[in-house]
Amino acid sequence: LVELSDESWITQEIIETFQGMSCTDKIQFMNLSNKYSVAKDLWSRNSLKYMEHVRNTLNNIDLENITIEEAVTVCQIVNTNAFENGVCLKISRFNHSCLANAEHFWNEDLKTRDVRAIKNIKEGEEICLNYQATSSYLTRAERQKNILERFHFSCQCVACELTETEINQLDLKCLRYEELVNKVNMYKRMYGGNQGKARFESLTLTDEVIDSLKKMYKLARDMKIVTRLNIIQEILKCGYFISLYRFQETGVKHFYEDSKIFASGASKLAKILFGETNSYTQVWNERSGKSSQ
Repeated sequence: LVELSDESWITQEIIETFQGMSCTDKIQFMNLSNKYSVAKDLWSRNSLKYMEHVRNTLNNIDLENITIEEAVTVCQIVNTNAFENGVCLKISRFNHSCLANAEHFWNEDLKTRDVRAIKNIKEGEEICLNYQATSSYLTRAERQKNILERFHFSCQCVACELTETEINQLDLKCLRYEELVNKVNMYKRMYGGNQGKARFESLTLTDEVIDSLKKMYKLARDMKIVTRLNIIQEILKCGYFISLYRFQETGVKHFYEDSKIFASGASKLAKILFGETNSYTQVWNERSGKSSQ
């Protein structure tokens, strides 16, 4: 893992980090995908602005023994491959699929970025990640537009190559899912909610939010393109805390039962995504009432 700060990628720190790498790591890094290697007329407007900023910034940096073009390439590779906390020399090599068979996450226990299979993978089958993890529920047209703008390629994964009828059916589910996302987010904003810790005015309103989250959960499982991490964080975690806090405030039993439903779903997905022994999985096991392994 080549770690970078949360500041702009276009800083001397990037160049210094690269220069401090071993020769072997430098070779691996320079062999990573570079979305800017395609014809310039295929670059998005944001990419063009980004590269203009890169060159302007690098002109004011002491590059020592690296040329301006090499420095530009380093920044391009970072912009193409960076995760939230840096570029991973191996994980960054995985290709994209809207219907990915693996997911990556930050393993807080080991302080590493890990990749785990989320379904059975046949021998010889390519392992793919979803580059749009937080917006994986969008329609095909929206997903393809985002991928083209951000990574300069046209997605032709299995989810994007369905029949016209299948795509229309999936897109309808995506639109319904997005409606529910917006509805839940509106409730959170109205009542100061954060990560599901919202205090709603009435039982009816709370029921509406919980019902929306349950519908999102069902749709997410039907769609199959929503990432497991997103389901845990945005649906199950949110539903668990809203239900639990409402039960603690009112003593209404069905809120407690709802909290257990959400916790059980999160426990099952966490076991797949993080593994049985991961501390995050153990937290959800405890919340759902399952004994720790």
